[in-house]
Amino acid sequence: MGDIWVVWLPIAFVAPCQWALVSVLDLYFVRRAYQDEWDGTLISGTFQLLPWVLVPLGLINYTPLPMKTMALALAGGCMFLASFFFYFRALFRFADAALIQVLWNVAVLVVPLLAWIWSGERLQSVHYLGIALAFFGSTLLAARGGLLRNGLLRVAGTMVWAVLLLSASMVLQKDAYRLASGRFLDVFLVFSLGVAGAAAVLAALNPRATAARIRRFIGFKGKYIALFVFAESVSFAGTVFSQRAIDLSPSPSFVAAVESSVPAFVMLQSLVIAFVLARMGREEASKMFRNQILGWREKVIAIATMSVGIYFIAA
Repeated sequence: MGDIWVVWLPIAFVAPCQWALVSVLDLYFVRRAYQDEWDGTLISGTFQLLPWVLVPLGLINYTPLPMKTMALALAGGCMFLASFFFYFRALFRFADAALIQVLWNVAVLVVPLLAWIWSGERLQSVHYLGIALAFFGSTLLAARGGLLRNGLLRVAGTMVWAVLLLSASMVLQKDAYRLASGRFLDVFLVFSLGVAGAAAVLAALNPRATAARIRRFIGFKGKYIALFVFAESVSFAGTVFSQRAIDLSPSPSFVAAVESSVPAFVMLQSLVIAFVLARMGREEASKMFRNQILGWREKVIAIATMSVGIYFIAA
């Protein structure tokens, strides 16, 4: 695995960096746009159609895939969107982003299990140790005191579906990329179609509510829309890099471990934004982002633990 450091690993780190930026923007902008889990899910699914806009323009080409590969990619896309539906549901029902992030990171442990069940994948002992350390570090980083609280089981009851669906999506996508070796763009286009198709099915379940959502989003002011589109574009770019990392990596388990670093990037980006806002004289807004950095000593230890785990994964 000597060339991993210059191939899939840097690509894998781009996705959590971008998703962390979206999380940080949510604190200030995007959260005001979403009213419930349906909003977030349908908007995210719609943005997955972006690469298909380029196909009829001749900017990218699509070559049909074998039926089995296409079925895997479509299923992976549908499960990916469904996982975010349950994530948004947990976020809006329980409003505990820290606890939800801890539960989200359980995917680090679930992906290796599903990969073993689906394809019989077996990793080296050092890799399982790295995965365990990455999970432990990410949990320490995301948990801001009182992980075992009264609401844990209620949140877990929703997040378990998000974790299972996202983990299954990663495993299926790895299989699709393996079958269509060297055809990342074709597989990703079908994956995107699966995501958008699942969003279309959800929208069709309640056409009146969907029409009302469309009217509400159209009514947003131009400046706000620009920020909203920027956040969704960054999120979409994160998905592209995540899928590319799954394609290039030896195992989807490694990618899941790297992507558990989202809380670390949230902390670092919050630090930068808090500094900029303070310099602009916006102290109240700056304080909101500084709260993401509380307990920095423990978080440095958590990041160090994750770093050791990722080092073992790439060893």
